Amino acid sequence: MLEIYRVFLCLARSVSMATVPSKLLSFRNLIWFAAWGVSLFGVLRIHFLEDRWGHALCGVWGCGPPLSALVSYHGFWLLFILPIAVLYSRHLPPASSRRIGIVVSAIAIVAIILLVVVDAISFWQYSTGRDYIFQRCLFRLATYVGFPLIPMSLAG
Repeated sequence: MLEIYRVFLCLARSVSMATVPSKLLSFRNLIWFAAWGVSLFGVLRIHFLEDRWGHALCGVWGCGPPLSALVSYHGFWLLFILPIAVLYSRHLPPASSRRIGIVVSAIAIVAIILLVVVDAISFWQYSTGRDYIFQRCLFRLATYVGFPLIPMSLAG
């Protein structure tokens, strides 16, 4: 317990001795961060809106979630990732920013390919509508909101 106290005491001394104010803790950045948080919350609330389409993505390949839920979650991931990508691209050197963008895009594209291939194999094995395998893969990609694959590929 004494060691934790010493660490906090040392940290408090180093913060109090800092003569240069932090650019990260400026009032403008606080306002931007609050607006970003409110926007993320607002985008997630879209799925409560009434829509006339309901489960509009239905076919031989399956039936998907309501369209408002898809718009809500994909919008959340875009709004979550793109400001971070813009922030890093502005504050990192161009070479580092380019490398990070290539790595992030490559990870997202490999994950998209894996998702589509695994779904195509399982749809091919267990379905009678094999003519619709392309539509099923697009459907799976459009309704997958568990991880931001499309926004990551766009942000890179």
